[in-house]
Amino acid sequence: MRAIHFGTTLPKRVRPTAPRRCSGGQRLPKAVRAGTTGLPRVIPVMYDVPMTTQYILSQLDALRRATLSTDGTRQGSFSVLFHSFLDIAEDPDLLKASKPTKDKTIKGAIESCARSITGDTAPGIQGLRMLRIDRAGFIHGTFFAGASVGTFFYFEEERQGLVAFNQGGGVTRFTRLTLLDLPEGAFPVSPPPTGSPRS
Repeated sequence: MRAIHFGTTLPKRVRPTAPRRCSGGQRLPKAVRAGTTGLPRVIPVMYDVPMTTQYILSQLDALRRATLSTDGTRQGSFSVLFHSFLDIAEDPDLLKASKPTKDKTIKGAIESCARSITGDTAPGIQGLRMLRIDRAGFIHGTFFAGASVGTFFYFEEERQGLVAFNQGGGVTRFTRLTLLDLPEGAFPVSPPPTGSPRS
């Protein structure tokens, strides 16, 4: 995608031929091409505006909708959702649009999920890398939890996401990540013990 910046009017002897098409590919009116609109001719200074950002945002919007509509009741639904994220993550422009960030609340939630999934009582996760795309309110990253390699994504506005634990041997376990504000006087309930049925 390109944009036109109108610069300084040049003397007639060095004025270029007026372009026949604008940056979006649309054909310009004949009067504009001929310079008969009463406006001085100018050189359109072209500069790149990455369309990749818009493309990534549109892909994340689709992932956002899928995250909200996936409840884990259908066998393999979390796997499909996770692979949708991996398809987006293969695009190097996702990393280009991301900036390092920190969020203690999300980190704590992931650690709680890790203890539940892996059965490890270790107090934390290791090697956490957390990235954020500001325009999408989207956080994603990777970490290690014991012998598992973890990947997660999270939408800030919806306060929902997904955490995947690759345990090797083709085994990947998933858990939904949902953050809620507890009402005054309420307290969190411990997760079910390892080995309990999960969607």
